Amino acid sequence: MNISKLFDLFNQDPKEEEQSLEDIVPILKNKLVKAHQDKEVVIFKIIRAKKTGFLVKVKGIYAFVPFSLMAWDYQLMSWKVMERELIGYKFFAQIIEIDLTKNRIILDAKVTEFNDFKLIDGHTYKCIILSKHKDYIIVELGHRFQWKYGSQCYMVRLDSPNYTEIDYSIHSISDEINLTYVNSAHNWKKISFSKKQVKTHTFKTAKEEEKNIQDKTQELISKNEKLKASLLKKNDKYKKLRNDYKNLVEHRKEEKQKIISLQEKYKKQSSLIYFLENKIDELNVKSERLKSQLQNELNSNTSQKTKQIEKELLNLENNVSKLHFQNQKLTKQLEDAKDIISTQETLIYYLKNGANNENI
Repeated sequence: MNISKLFDLFNQDPKEEEQSLEDIVPILKNKLVKAHQDKEVVIFKIIRAKKTGFLVKVKGIYAFVPFSLMAWDYQLMSWKVMERELIGYKFFAQIIEIDLTKNRIILDAKVTEFNDFKLIDGHTYKCIILSKHKDYIIVELGHRFQWKYGSQCYMVRLDSPNYTEIDYSIHSISDEINLTYVNSAHNWKKISFSKKQVKTHTFKTAKEEEKNIQDKTQELISKNEKLKASLLKKNDKYKKLRNDYKNLVEHRKEEKQKIISLQEKYKKQSSLIYFLENKIDELNVKSERLKSQLQNELNSNTSQKTKQIEKELLNLENNVSKLHFQNQKLTKQLEDAKDIISTQETLIYYLKNGANNENI
C-alpha cells in the first residue's frame, strides 16, 4: 500500500461513535484478531517512543512496533534523535503477534512503501544532524516531507567549497540546519544503517500452520513419553534410595546403642582407674615412708659395722705382719737347711771318691 493514500486520512473528520467505550473496545479487538488472521495491512499512529520501539495505536487499541520492524533502519541513537519527529504520524503495518489476554500486539511496518525521492540541484533542505564526524556529518531530511518518502538519510562531506563559510562546531546532534545540495560537488551520499537486507514479515499458509502444529504435537508427545520413562527411572531410584535410607537409619540406631554401651563401660573403667590411682598413691606414700625408715636403719647399722670391720682389719693386719715375720723366719731356716744339705752332699761325694782311690 502506498503511503500517499495514508495522508489523505489526515483530512478526514473522525466519526463520532454513539456506542459506549465498553462496547467499542471488544469490537475493535475482534477486528484486530480478524486482521491478524486475514493478514490485513492496517494503519497505525505513533504515540510515543519507548526503550526498544514505539507505542502506537491501531484501530484505537495500543500496540507496539520494535525499532527493528519500523519502515526503515536507524542506529539506536538515531531513533532517539528522531523520535519526536515521528510522533503523530501514521504508517502501514501487518499484525505479526497478538495476545489479547496479555494486551500484547506486535506490528511489522516493513510492508510500508514510499514514493521515490530525488534531490534537486541547488535546492536548500532543512536537515537534522544524526551524527558528527571530523570530515562529514550524517543528516536526515525525510521529516520535512512528512515522511512521504520515508527516511532520506545522507552523509555530507564538509570539505566542499560551498560549505567553507558554515561553522559546524557550534551545532550539535539533533540540531536542524540548512544545507544546499550541489550536484557537481559530489559531497552528498545516500546511506542506510541496515547491516543486511531486511526481509518483510511473511505469513504461512493454513496447511503449513497445520503441519507445524502436527509436528509440534508429535514432538510434544515424544517428549512426554521420554519424560514418563525418565520419571519411572527416577521413581525406582527414589524407592532404592528410600530403602537405603531406612537401612542407614537402622544401622545408626545400632551404632548409637553400641556407643551408649561403650560409654557405660568407659564410666565403670574410669571409676576403677580412679580407685586404683588412689591406691597407688597410698602405696607410694607408704613406700616412701618405709624407704626413709630403712635408710635411717642402714645408716645407723653401717656406722657400727664399720667400726667392727676396722677393728677386724687391724687384727688382720697384725696377724699378717706376724705371718710375714714367721714366713721370713721359715725362709731363712729353709735357706740354712739347703746349705746344710749341700754341704753334706759334698762331703758324701768326697767320701765316696776317697774310698775308690784307696782301692786302686
